[in-house]
Amino acid sequence: MTDTTHSRTQLRITINEEPFTVSGSRQEAAALLDLAGADPIQFDLARVAPNGERHLYRDDQVVEVADGERFTAVVTVLVNEQSVWLTDQSQTGESIKAAAIAAGVPIQADFVLAEVLPNGKEKVVPDDKHIEVKHLDEFWGIPGDDNS
Repeated sequence: MTDTTHSRTQLRITINEEPFTVSGSRQEAAALLDLAGADPIQFDLARVAPNGERHLYRDDQVVEVADGERFTAVVTVLVNEQSVWLTDQSQTGESIKAAAIAAGVPIQADFVLAEVLPNGKEKVVPDDKHIEVKHLDEFWGIPGDDNS
């Protein structure tokens, strides 16, 4: 006899600080993103632990969900070849650098941020410039006085 209790359990979770109810403790990450209105092609799902740490799930991964858990949709970009999670596609040069610093990327707030374009060239993103980032966009943060 198979235990189906887990598949019928109604669980309350939050995604991007919005409340949702899901049926069952096993949910595909992409389905949770869809539920929150976040495109799984552009966003990844992250579980937010009580201490603020996040655990990232691939779209095809099954997530074991518990009542009251918090999740967030994140856009993963690369800064100096290191993954940085952003909670919104609308960013500024300053906000990307701040997220990179928080993620442990060895850059400073006064570094120049450059976006790596599809043709391989780089375009400076000023601190106050608003841009839309996509999954796995690449950036470089370099010291402002670097003459190399």
